[in-house]
Parts: sequence; C-alpha cells; structure tokens
Amino acid sequence: MWSEARSFDLKVGIAQSTFSGNGSVSMLTLSRSATPLTSTDLSKIGPYVRWLADLAHGALSGTFASHLDQIAPSPELTAREVEVLKWMADGKTSNDTADILNVSVPTVNFHMKNAINKLNAPNKTCAVAKAIVLGLLD
Repeated sequence: MWSEARSFDLKVGIAQSTFSGNGSVSMLTLSRSATPLTSTDLSKIGPYVRWLADLAHGALSGTFASHLDQIAPSPELTAREVEVLKWMADGKTSNDTADILNVSVPTVNFHMKNAINKLNAPNKTCAVAKAIVLGLLD
C-alpha cells in the first residue's frame, strides 16, 4: 500500500477508523505529498478528521445496509431474548430486568448471553446497539 501511495507522490497522511453498532467498519485516510504532520497539526485537525470519518461512515453505511442484509441475515432471537434486550436498551440492569420479568438474575443473564452470541457482539451494550440497528427491538 505504501509503495503504491508513494508512486502517486503521497508521503504524509492521517487515517481515522470508525464503526457502527451493526459491525460495519470504515477508515478515512487523508494524505499529501509535502511537509510531515506535527503533533500541533494532529491536535488541530484530529477532531475534524474524526468528525468527517463518522459523517462519511454514517452516510455510506446506509447505502450499504441493504447489501449487508443479503450477506448476513438478522439472527433469530427468541421472544424472551428480545424482551431482555428491550429492558437493557431502556437502561435496566439484570437485577431490574429480573424483577420486572419475575425471573431470576441468572435467567436474565442466560437470555442476554444467548442474544450476545446470536448477534455476534462482544458485550451487552453492543448487542443492544446491534439489535436496534437491525430493527429487532421494534
């Protein structure tokens, strides 16, 4: 990649990655052929690069969302898994959710763990975000 960039006289650059709850990842790369970036340059342009990367990712993610559905269909969640995810999305803890559903905390955690696995998420927060993006909590 670097040799190809240099063939176009690109020598200096900055890259910013970004991702969304549905697991899509993007990287924005800006480069130039002159003067190296200083730490002052980076501190000045860094927030703008992050903002631009998020903006571009958000705009392009919508464009590719229909293609993602064809590649990876939404997982089949049980009614109880959806119910637990909805309470978690509302900010409830496992204890709160157990009280609301009149079940034990280990039962709530069991359903949450299953939802996390089915959604291929690293944690509860990401599972809730993915479920929302996929329209599973309507």
